[in-house]
Amino acid sequence: MKGDRKRAFNKMWYTQHQWLEYSVSRDSAYCFPCRHFSLPGIQETSFTSSLGYSNWKKAMYKDGGFRGHGKTENHVNAMIPWNEHKKRILTDTSMLNALDKKHQEVIKQNRTYIKTVAEVLLFTATQNISQRGHLETDASTKKRNFLGIMDLIAKHSPLIDKKLKTVGNAKYTSNTIQNEILECLSDIVRESIISEVKENKYFSIIVDETRDLKKKEQLSLVLRYYYNGAVHEKGLTQKIIQCLETYGLEYRSNLVGQGYDGASVMSGRHSGVAARIKAKTNHAFYVHCNAHCLNLVLVDSTKSVPESETFFSLLQKLYVYMSGSYVHQKWLSVQKEMYQGAPRELQRLSDTRWACRYQACKNIKDRLPAVLRVLHDFDVENRGERSLEARGLLAQLDLTFIGTLVIFSKVLGEAKFLADMLQSTSLDLAKAVDLVEAFQDTLQDQRSDSSFNEIWKDTVDTGKQCNVAVETVVKRPQKISSRLSRSIFESTVGQRRCKEGDMVLFRSGIFFPILDCLCGEMQRRFSKSNCSIMQGIQALNPKSRNFLDEETIFSFDEYFNELWNTVIHTCETCNIPITVRLKRALNDSYDTSTLDHSSQVNDKDAFRTNIFLPIMDSIIGEMQKHFSTPSCNIMKGLQGLNQVSNHFLKEDTVLLLAEAYGSNIEDLKNELTQVERLFARSKRDGKNCPLSLIELLGYLDPFKEVFYEMHRLCKISDRAKAVDLNEFVQRFASIHGNRRLQLI
Repeated sequence: MKGDRKRAFNKMWYTQHQWLEYSVSRDSAYCFPCRHFSLPGIQETSFTSSLGYSNWKKAMYKDGGFRGHGKTENHVNAMIPWNEHKKRILTDTSMLNALDKKHQEVIKQNRTYIKTVAEVLLFTATQNISQRGHLETDASTKKRNFLGIMDLIAKHSPLIDKKLKTVGNAKYTSNTIQNEILECLSDIVRESIISEVKENKYFSIIVDETRDLKKKEQLSLVLRYYYNGAVHEKGLTQKIIQCLETYGLEYRSNLVGQGYDGASVMSGRHSGVAARIKAKTNHAFYVHCNAHCLNLVLVDSTKSVPESETFFSLLQKLYVYMSGSYVHQKWLSVQKEMYQGAPRELQRLSDTRWACRYQACKNIKDRLPAVLRVLHDFDVENRGERSLEARGLLAQLDLTFIGTLVIFSKVLGEAKFLADMLQSTSLDLAKAVDLVEAFQDTLQDQRSDSSFNEIWKDTVDTGKQCNVAVETVVKRPQKISSRLSRSIFESTVGQRRCKEGDMVLFRSGIFFPILDCLCGEMQRRFSKSNCSIMQGIQALNPKSRNFLDEETIFSFDEYFNELWNTVIHTCETCNIPITVRLKRALNDSYDTSTLDHSSQVNDKDAFRTNIFLPIMDSIIGEMQKHFSTPSCNIMKGLQGLNQVSNHFLKEDTVLLLAEAYGSNIEDLKNELTQVERLFARSKRDGKNCPLSLIELLGYLDPFKEVFYEMHRLCKISDRAKAVDLNEFVQRFASIHGNRRLQLI
């Protein structure tokens, strides 16, 4: 006590003794370093006990209180580690921070390493080259592309070299990890595609199935959709539906097209995949692949005429015989003796690309004398099986074979031209329809006496050149046995092949049947409805010569009928009379008093005139506004980012792509100018400029905030090569459990 006042702790003491701490609840002072940094076994004092020091009267004595405690040996020893502790905090070199920094450094190195592994796999995948060899170990001298590229990178990167020489199960280069990384990368690309499809809304599908080396069926599903001015292309009924539902695609109303091969299970009219999906959707029209249709035309036509099937079997036998090592040497020597120029090889017949059989027919026709000579030479040798096969083949190479060869040389020549055009990436749909119709007209023109006379003349001339009998040999007429005089014949009794010089039998039994089958299959495979759809779609293409042609657009007969059937079905489902439905849709724009269920044709005409045509006119008007300039040519715009193109970084070319994807034009112009300056400076300094799109992306990546529009266009141009590797690392770490390599 001091007078009437009670003594208490003074906060000014903190400035004089920094080690001091005070407890309000106990009204006592303590020594912080002595309590926390004292050596073990030190005797407890009032400044370290639970009661603390509270003798405020003597607190500031010269030899006692706070000053006395500060001079003790134990306090001095405790102050040393406490001061070191404060220094570590001030300089941010604490053990915890040191460990944390080390941890972050390890994570950064691991992320760099796993990104490199992913980039190498991405490179091999996009370049379509093999990744693994038959046997790949650390001691293997025949490592394939993936490990070979990793070893090459390790020579120039100490970090990669260190990681590859670490513990075996932490390299992340095994085949299992490779598959996991590729699956993760494909998920990122697939999700990007799905988001675009959902944003676009409408899409079509193309599905095909094939067997891998293990004879396991592999189903591929391709999406085709229209997104931001560019077309992108990215299993049986239930499998297809399941796949679409997995990715959240609304197929019931947004699927507008489907394309498969011609197998009955896929294209069957009643229970095929196309029919089943069509039943679940509104406008998923089935369109067969044109190039594949032509192949099926040739296959079915050949199987329908026995002579043509025999002819191609004989061609294959000739190829096999001439491919034998000893026979092949003879074949080459005979050609060198009889013809100038390089010898020709007989072509193996393809089971899937029938139009390519034209080259096989052409080579046989041009080298038929040499073929006959080789067979004759081996026949007269009379040496076992080789001579026997030659004799049998010689017997089959008669006038019928030559005539069939002439026919297919001409027909397949026309078909090959059509097949090449149909497979062209630059061919538009309307042009494809024109080419198909032109081929059909050619087949019809060839089905004439004048065309047959030309073929027969060519057949006879070739037969004479090859010393094949072309004159009819008079033989004793065959007589039917008396035992069969009262019998009824339901099939032929032999003599299917025409005799020498029997032009009439060749024309009626081979020439006309082949052309008739071809014409019939062409009409069946290339249906009028599909042709109308393709022509109508092409009329909406700004590059088409029929762009926005009303007559072509309104020839969507099948689409229009389907639209009308949908209206009728909706009215019946909702129990709404057609007259009321039309009146609501037309807003009383015309008199509907005469419309009823009995006059559906009039309803349909009214619907076409007052609803369908105005809607189409509106669509055409919008397309004219959006496609009235060449700026829709995105493919040309892509050349502006192609390093080997003459248009690389040309402003007018890059802007075509930029306008389609909604880029900021002014910012992009400034960025193009800056990029050109950077490239020019790099060339002056002897540095290499980017040689590929992925290198250009890497070049711009450190400056992506500055070159935002350029960086964005590069990523759009190549989706797979522009995968965000940071996103990949996060996804891979979460999927892989962050096990061997700490990535997060």
